[in-house]
Amino acid sequence: MYFEIEDTGLGVSTHELEKVFEPFVQTETGRQAQEGTGLGLPISRKFVEVLGGKLNVSSQVDRGTLFSFNVPAEVVSASTLPLSKPSRRVIALKPGQLLYRILVVDDNPSNRLLIVKLLSP
Repeated sequence: MYFEIEDTGLGVSTHELEKVFEPFVQTETGRQAQEGTGLGLPISRKFVEVLGGKLNVSSQVDRGTLFSFNVPAEVVSASTLPLSKPSRRVIALKPGQLLYRILVVDDNPSNRLLIVKLLSP
């Protein structure tokens, strides 16, 4: 399967293109916007690699950026997929288990709220 994601943003200069895949590194445009941590693209690249693909990028300053990748996939029929039903359902933790606290960190309050709501149950 082939995917392309394109934006019409500020773009990235040629000498900074490989930096977009380094963890915690932001391009000049990203630093000016003062958003993000520089982790989204490195994680995305690893995810595509795990699926057997390669994430590519091309960009023009003041025009936008294009990310593309291929991942191998096969067409299968739903009737050939095994149906697995869980034999048991978790209803609670064993008494006496430790309670854990999770620190949720994001620079965007909406993202923090979403993650907290997802983890609350």
